[in-house]
Amino acid sequence: MSSRLIFLLALATLLLLSALCPSLSKGGANDKSADEEEEEDLSFLEDDNDQNDAAHHHRHPQSDHLDVEDDDFRNYSDFEESNLDPYKSPEVDEKDVVVLKEGNFSDFIGKNKFVMVEFYAPWCGHCQALAPEYAAVATELKSEDVVLAKVDAIEESELAQVYDVQGFPTVYFFVDGVHKPYPGQRTKDAIVTWIKKKTGPGIYNITTLDDAERVLTSESKVALGYLNSLVGPESQELVAASRLEDDVVFYQTVNPDVAKLFHLDPEVKRPALVMLKMEAEKLSYFGWFFVG
Repeated sequence: MSSRLIFLLALATLLLLSALCPSLSKGGANDKSADEEEEEDLSFLEDDNDQNDAAHHHRHPQSDHLDVEDDDFRNYSDFEESNLDPYKSPEVDEKDVVVLKEGNFSDFIGKNKFVMVEFYAPWCGHCQALAPEYAAVATELKSEDVVLAKVDAIEESELAQVYDVQGFPTVYFFVDGVHKPYPGQRTKDAIVTWIKKKTGPGIYNITTLDDAERVLTSESKVALGYLNSLVGPESQELVAASRLEDDVVFYQTVNPDVAKLFHLDPEVKRPALVMLKMEAEKLSYFGWFFVG
């Protein structure tokens, strides 16, 4: 009886163990499967991370490139500003142009017979355009006792007011201290021609009919002084009159035939003056009057 009971207990134990072993085995397999699944999940994450890392490393050159482009774009205006210098007017050699100020103006004008003075403003575009022409005139005429000078009318405002400077540039020509506005073009040739007329003899002699005919056919506006002598007070008076007219060429003669060709009565009382102007093949006669 006791042995039968032991046998049954042993059998029951075996059955119990056999029942437990598959579940344990299955549980182990399940645990292993879970670990493998978790491992697979982690490997998936690792793959994602690898892909992200790869993508990250792949994007860096692009982003760096984009950053460079952005920086270049942002700094483009700076680049332009640093490489494009502001406009600078060309340098002008003004070694022969005298700078005058209030302190030396009167003395300088008094010591020089012929002086052209430009009143200018540093910011004036017309003054800047005139500068090289003006300097060239100064160099060309320095051997002819003609001086070109300039005054900064902004710094020397009181001096500018004395000479009624209302615009820039204002150019005056002084002869023995007496000034007259320069009315011509702002070019070297125009200024030189005008000054030479003012500083030259002023009048030219006509002694023959050939000379008279040449003048009448070549000049557009002329004045003829019919005098008793080509030298002396009458001639000097005519020279002074010639310097008051910018666009008229003055001549003088003592020849009655020349006077007649210029529409003057040879028997008229001398000194006399006639002005003629050639317009479209027509000679206009301005009449005559006494000089002095």
